[in-house]
Amino acid sequence: MSPPGAVLFWPGAPVLVDGVNPRDDAVGAALREACAATLTGLAAASVVLVGEGDATRVHDDDSWGTLAGFGVDKRIGLVGGRLIVPGPESEDNPVLPASLTAGLLLLHGTGVHADVVRAVEIGPEGGGEAALAGAIDACTDEDRTVVLIAVGEGSARSTRSSPGPFAAEAAAADARILVAIERADPAALAVEAAAADSLQISGADVWSAVCSILGDEEVHAASPAVHERPFGVEYFVGRWSVDAPTDNSHEGDK
Repeated sequence: MSPPGAVLFWPGAPVLVDGVNPRDDAVGAALREACAATLTGLAAASVVLVGEGDATRVHDDDSWGTLAGFGVDKRIGLVGGRLIVPGPESEDNPVLPASLTAGLLLLHGTGVHADVVRAVEIGPEGGGEAALAGAIDACTDEDRTVVLIAVGEGSARSTRSSPGPFAAEAAAADARILVAIERADPAALAVEAAAADSLQISGADVWSAVCSILGDEEVHAASPAVHERPFGVEYFVGRWSVDAPTDNSHEGDK
């Protein structure tokens, strides 16, 4: 598998999508702007967006998602590897989980065109690394950069106002995640599954799969990480660049 040219870290909370929370959207607007900034210089790329869901599978055609369950009629879909709004809603088509629906709506909202878009859903049964690697291979082209967008959030137990019951160790876990993103440290980002479950860290399986497919590739932070905790959950935005391996096979011929 050829590595992606860049890895972006985005939150996938539906509340951050434009129009979902119009009365208190200042932080949401700032995070959407930060997400758009991570795409700078990556126009005409292929995009693989990965988020957590109910089952591990790749969505690339006739899949759709809706935020109707969050009080807004916002739909988006994938048809032939292209984003379609409002999306091909049908009971016969695969339904995107909330993480991928929100992520694709955020991508659409940036206004950045992607030649090919695929979405990878990672479920509790595992297998995310293989699904992700297959999706990247399927849209790899020597003329296009593959951009991998990892959708996830920190702990839902980090403050007294968080959705989950307060856990004293949650804020420290969020801080470690932030440092790992800031330092482009894949090993440090691989949150233990047991800790992720107990602290309700929704991005852990996604980050683990991403770090696994990166392997020994050299990565570095390409933009300062942005983080906010507006609703008791830590949201992270960042970008890693992945250095292509250097071909030294002909050095001895010089």
